[in-house]
Amino acid sequence: MTLTAPDLRYRRDSAAVLDTGATVYHEHWPVETSGPTLVFVNNFYVVGPMWRTYTERIREAYGCVFYDLENQGGSSANPGPTIAAHAQTLKALVTDLGLGEIILVGTSSSSLIVREYARRFTDDVRAVVLVGPSTTPSNHPVRRATERALVNSLTNGGTEALWDHLYSMAFSAAAMREMGAPGYLGLRAAFTAIHRRDPMLANMVAAAREKDDFAVLAELGIPVALVLGSLDTLWPQDQVDEAREVLADVPGLQIYELTGAGHLPYMEKPEEFQDAVLAFLAQEEQR
Repeated sequence: MTLTAPDLRYRRDSAAVLDTGATVYHEHWPVETSGPTLVFVNNFYVVGPMWRTYTERIREAYGCVFYDLENQGGSSANPGPTIAAHAQTLKALVTDLGLGEIILVGTSSSSLIVREYARRFTDDVRAVVLVGPSTTPSNHPVRRATERALVNSLTNGGTEALWDHLYSMAFSAAAMREMGAPGYLGLRAAFTAIHRRDPMLANMVAAAREKDDFAVLAELGIPVALVLGSLDTLWPQDQVDEAREVLADVPGLQIYELTGAGHLPYMEKPEEFQDAVLAFLAQEEQR
């Protein structure tokens, strides 16, 4: 395993004022070939520029969009965010960019935004890819308890306490050993520098209040891929097996399990993550 520090540099003049009134930082990486555009939807703990580090091979073949959610990075604030509001803002961005068919890629808590967008705007979405999603078939009590604990860490200890909490649950032991103290301190410094306490807290509270309904994915009628770390505590084997049952009738269902990765497989296993996404996209081209 070789961990690569993410590139968090922002581009100038990469924000759009949408019809909703929100200002959204985004990066559009088009390609000359036709086909769907991949839209990467951040969870509440990463920012759009990070995806440049983990999508180099994907961007060679497919158009990609990275963006910051409201209350995050280079995007404007929203004092009362909801998962539905995040989905509506994404719809406005997709419209503003003139994107055609899209494939949504969500991670952790942003799987809730992806699910809501695909439910409301099904005609836009060709497929969804969920990477270490926090939505699960029946492990939602663990998700809700974890999110409440994370909210308490941020409320009582600020962004440094939240980072320590996330570090303890999101990375595998192998990743922790490889990073050592320098990696831990470097990522903590970057995390606390780019995240603002109150806006992030508003987003986290919105996720903690959201009902978990994994079965919605089976009702969308579009292909679904799950990319899971074998050491992700939200996804023990019983949840993987249950997901196969719940999504049995989903066209083109693929479940990729990345051995040795935790909740952040795109960071811990970036090449295997890209292999999984590209394999799923190749399958979709042949459908």
